[in-house]
Amino acid sequence: MQEYSLIMKKRTSPHKLIKTVTCLFIAFGLLVYAEDKLTVMEDFSLPLEYDEANNIKSQLFGQKAIFTPGKPVDISEFKLEFYKKGKLEMSVKSPQCDYDQATGTANSESKVRIDRKADGLTITGKGFSWDAKGEKFTIFKNTRVTLKNMGKQKINPAEKEKEKEKEEDSSNTGETLNES
Repeated sequence: MQEYSLIMKKRTSPHKLIKTVTCLFIAFGLLVYAEDKLTVMEDFSLPLEYDEANNIKSQLFGQKAIFTPGKPVDISEFKLEFYKKGKLEMSVKSPQCDYDQATGTANSESKVRIDRKADGLTITGKGFSWDAKGEKFTIFKNTRVTLKNMGKQKINPAEKEKEKEKEEDSSNTGETLNES
């Protein structure tokens, strides 16, 4: 105690020390508060990846994102879109998702829906995990796959010509076998 009293007498009065300590506690409290403070963003889009021609390859959307330091971003009305040569190829939607920017992963226990317009593929389920770097998407429960437009697939003219040639070859072969 003696040593403490001597230091106080030499440097400052007890009132100034109390004020200084109080200010330090307040400053520390504000610092801690600022670190724990949530940041909220609404109606946002975030480009995730571009191709060599600088066309967007993937983009994340959300109605609301809550950023908490040290935790994944909590996103409501999560939507991911994937593009090929600037055109929408596939979309993923979920009411809620936790997205970790550092690892490029997303996880949710909510419903999920994946739509691929070109071939009419729809996949639904409950709960998912997405790893952007590993290009892996996993649905955990109640997975259902729906295929539409199966008979309406477009065939490019070169492929159509090859199919026609194969049909002609097989019909010619059949005729030759019948004649012998």
